Amino acid sequence: MHNNKTFACCCATLLVVLLSILMISSRDALVFGKFIINNKKVMPTITFEELKKLLPKEDLSKLKAEALINTVSIYCSSSASSTSKYYLKETSTSFTYTFGNYDFDKAIAVGILYDGYSPVLNNQTDAVDGWMRLWVSTFTNVNRESSGVDACYKSEINRQYAAGMVEGLLTQPQIYNFFQNQYSNWKFAKNNVDLKAKFGDNNEWVKSHERFRSSQQQGRNSSNYYFPSALVAYMQDNYNWLNQQVASNPTSNYWKQVGGTLTQFNGLVQGYTIRAEQEKNEVYGSLNWLDLYFLQAAGDMETLETAIKDPSTTTRSRNNNNNNGIVLPDEETMTDCSALIKITPDCLNLFAGHTTWRGYNIINKMYKVYSLLLNNVASKTVSFASSPSFLSSKDDFYVTENGLVTMETTNDVFNETLFQYITPKSVLCWVRSIVANRLATTSKEWVYYFGLYNSGTYNNQWMALDYKNFKPGVCHLPKDSFWILEQIPGSVMTRDVTDVLNKQSFWSSFNIPYFEHIYNISGYQQAKQKFGNDYDYNLCSRALIFKREQAKIGADRSKPVDYKDFGRVLQFNEWKTDPYSLGDPSKAVSSRYDLRDLRFAAFGGIDTKVTDYVKNLKHTSMWGICGPTHQDESQTPPFTWTDKFKATHLGQPQTYNFDWVDLEDVDSFYSSLSQKSKRRN
Repeated sequence: MHNNKTFACCCATLLVVLLSILMISSRDALVFGKFIINNKKVMPTITFEELKKLLPKEDLSKLKAEALINTVSIYCSSSASSTSKYYLKETSTSFTYTFGNYDFDKAIAVGILYDGYSPVLNNQTDAVDGWMRLWVSTFTNVNRESSGVDACYKSEINRQYAAGMVEGLLTQPQIYNFFQNQYSNWKFAKNNVDLKAKFGDNNEWVKSHERFRSSQQQGRNSSNYYFPSALVAYMQDNYNWLNQQVASNPTSNYWKQVGGTLTQFNGLVQGYTIRAEQEKNEVYGSLNWLDLYFLQAAGDMETLETAIKDPSTTTRSRNNNNNNGIVLPDEETMTDCSALIKITPDCLNLFAGHTTWRGYNIINKMYKVYSLLLNNVASKTVSFASSPSFLSSKDDFYVTENGLVTMETTNDVFNETLFQYITPKSVLCWVRSIVANRLATTSKEWVYYFGLYNSGTYNNQWMALDYKNFKPGVCHLPKDSFWILEQIPGSVMTRDVTDVLNKQSFWSSFNIPYFEHIYNISGYQQAKQKFGNDYDYNLCSRALIFKREQAKIGADRSKPVDYKDFGRVLQFNEWKTDPYSLGDPSKAVSSRYDLRDLRFAAFGGIDTKVTDYVKNLKHTSMWGICGPTHQDESQTPPFTWTDKFKATHLGQPQTYNFDWVDLEDVDSFYSSLSQKSKRRN
């Protein structure tokens, strides 16, 4: 039996071995997004079995089945037989894959997964930082375009399908755990509201549901998990309508990107299925296409699930159901997310950051970087904070190689008459965010693309900040640098609010609409009458805390402002002493509902992500901290899963006591790991 010191050395040895295989040289290199990649084959093929041969025999018993770092390469051939197991009918292409291989020379898609939840060698404290990291790239050696390569590599459809396969293959165990956690939160009622009675015969969703019930469709509509028929009908018709629009608009770049996104999703399903069949690890019931499509639309589901519920059977107030369609909750809602943008007092930096709020059982954080070789797009590379399976962020927080940062906080819709405008003939939020990130070159363009074909689901205030317009030392951003969009079912409003950011030097967002029209029609006036300032844009706790705390950023001109100074505000929760919190740990920038004495819940702020001028334009990246805030441990101790909280939380650490981490590009990430392993030795 090895002692702890020997064991730590073994961990370091394994890391060094991995790094010696994976390390990338920057000499004579090509740019892959913002990553540096050799023009040569970057590493030899190595399998997990071969890796084990490099370790002392006495340490093999400690080696887990999943390595800290895993890689996969996807290959394609247009000459393969259609009887191949991994065959894409649309392009008559066959795909093969190899784990443990990161082949930039020959692969159509490659990927790296670093699992920050899972230790390498049963050494939890040494390996875990709370973040999983996934990098996916397609057709990496661009010089091959002119060298007569197989036609299958030149197809964007094949590239996007292969990108999805990479993610499904690498992250299948993580996706399965995350689905179980998310599904346990949906709490689908067996008896839902009669859609026809609620919306009328001419409503598109009603028509979709009637067709579904009369035909009793199977195939993709079947599942091992229960979903209400109204939701299944919506999802199936939405998917079919999207594909019809893609086919009917072959010259539209917008619909081309929608189609590519769906292709990437189908590739993810294929990769997931392959790995699941190999691992045989779906112990709670296997997942199919429909399950994964529902999971992909988890944000949109927040609206769809509410729309089909009978208000008289939910926590929404029973005695005001006929108040012009405004259905208020019995108590304040658990809203989602806080966001902040700040021009420093010396005007040398511009920060943007976001704190996601959600149930702790779906923290499962995964930082992703996609670098996809696509034609006619503004950004091939985008990095974002996300979760297993999501092709979008869902947090949402994105950094694109085009210098845009986009993020959102969610607004409530208390006016249930607006749900009649929800239709499957629309583009769901998760798809629109991906398409807008790819196509937009400016913040104004971003809100335009995102606003197209509004689904009225996952109704948020979106912020689009254009870092290209920021000049260090210049205190005012030019016009069109910062746009916002607010969405409700049936309506979208946008505006250039650069002047507001310039005047205040900051912009904060906290789940209350900025636009008066959106505020009023959504029912916030009635919510304010019932609950007071919690629903007042200027006087709610977070508005007041943001205004006070942001003023402290860079107030001491003798010290440079770093990301932790800014991030402190987004992690802020001093509920015991802060008069604006009113003695409630949920009334803070990063809430902690779990610390309440009454009406407690495993819910609140579950991370913070931050980027700035240099990080954005040079690295397309961010810093992050995972888990409920524990910034002031005298008021917010680290969260630990105990029997007090019954929520399903597969794939999570027991305690969230992590620090800030640099979520960097591949080259810097490996360099950082190398330095850590040297220090351990």
